[in-house]
Amino acid sequence: MKKRIQFYNALATLEEAGVNRIRALRQHHPGNFGRVAKRMADMVENDGATLHEAMEAFPAVFSGFERAMVRVGERTGTLDRIFHSLEQWYVLVRNLRTQLITALLYPLLVYHVAAVLIPLINFFVEKGSLVTVGLTALALVSLPWALLLLVYFFMPLLRDNAIVGRLLLSVPLIGGILRKLDGSRFFRAYALSLRAGLGAGDSAETAAGTCANPALRRAFGEVAEAVRLEGLTFGEAYGMSPLYRNSETVASLIQTGEATGRMEEMAERVANQYQAEAETALRRMATILPVLAYLGLAAYIGFQIVAFYKRVWFDPINELL
Repeated sequence: MKKRIQFYNALATLEEAGVNRIRALRQHHPGNFGRVAKRMADMVENDGATLHEAMEAFPAVFSGFERAMVRVGERTGTLDRIFHSLEQWYVLVRNLRTQLITALLYPLLVYHVAAVLIPLINFFVEKGSLVTVGLTALALVSLPWALLLLVYFFMPLLRDNAIVGRLLLSVPLIGGILRKLDGSRFFRAYALSLRAGLGAGDSAETAAGTCANPALRRAFGEVAEAVRLEGLTFGEAYGMSPLYRNSETVASLIQTGEATGRMEEMAERVANQYQAEAETALRRMATILPVLAYLGLAAYIGFQIVAFYKRVWFDPINELL
């Protein structure tokens, strides 16, 4: 993500300075973008491809959102603004990811401490073997990382599965955070697309592609389809969508934006509102999860203490009786 931000920053700076586009692509760009940009420069110079056509040759590197934004920038002659907008967009995405990771670090630390303590407690209470303690601790410590690997390998296969998306949205606390994060992504991208010159339907379709959750991506895509095919305004299509539930404030801002002709500004406000709510929810989660972990560990230790004294004091009495 950092290299992507640097890549778009460099392209925006060079475009503003009037540097030839082919020469700009052949600059020393960070990481994999340097190699890809040079191949794109060859396609532009030798094959007569446009910049967005060259980007389409690398779908694993550039998302549909990036390609659509660059296509609009080439059409409207505002590539420098588009590159700056993409830079700002990925700065936002990086910040959100950083906040999410930071919120999960401390609960993960508490879990790892508990994963070592629980087998040790079992060892002292039940007089097990050290080998069993080590294997149990290793299994518990490895569990979240194994789950992470499973998500890493299989989530791309499930990226378009709306059922999986709905299941994730139904998880308490996490589902609300996912809704707010994708809401912030959508409306930020929607504002960028409108400023770049796309119509409401095309802007909504482009912005829907930025949603990480497949169920929300499909829901926003249906809003875009209603705007493009049925001739509805974005506010009307959004009001008919399940997305409208519990978002009357968002609907009011959208209606105000369409009535006053300041839809880009209102979409930015909605994105900022969702982002602030997501940050608040992440901080709340960072507070709640360690407490739940502490309570779970304390309950387990209490249960083992009671079981220990039961074996020491009450079991012999029962045998005598």
